[in-house]
Amino acid sequence: MDVLLSAVLPPFAGIICIVDDNPSMLKALNRLLLSAGLQAKLFSEPLVFLAFVICNTVTLAVIDIFMPGMSGLEVQKKLQAISPKTRVIISTANDEDSVRKCCNTGRRYRLFH
Repeated sequence: MDVLLSAVLPPFAGIICIVDDNPSMLKALNRLLLSAGLQAKLFSEPLVFLAFVICNTVTLAVIDIFMPGMSGLEVQKKLQAISPKTRVIISTANDEDSVRKCCNTGRRYRLFH
């Protein structure tokens, strides 16, 4: 069955960013968004992403929780200081309860793994 995406999804205005050190994950999430008619900016380095946010309004950021150098939670904290209106989805392949509890508090709405 063919579904007209514009009939299902409301128009989306804004920049979506994906931050993940795993190239395969970046590619997979990008393909998922493209299949829904959405485009994303891809970042494998958290500091490059944060520099981008300083000069650009980002509506949604999908951030991996475990990255070398700076964790996703650290990125999220810095992002909220720079751009408090940016919505954040923390992603991880880790299914530990402690990670889930940490991510599902405050302005971090839900953890998807």
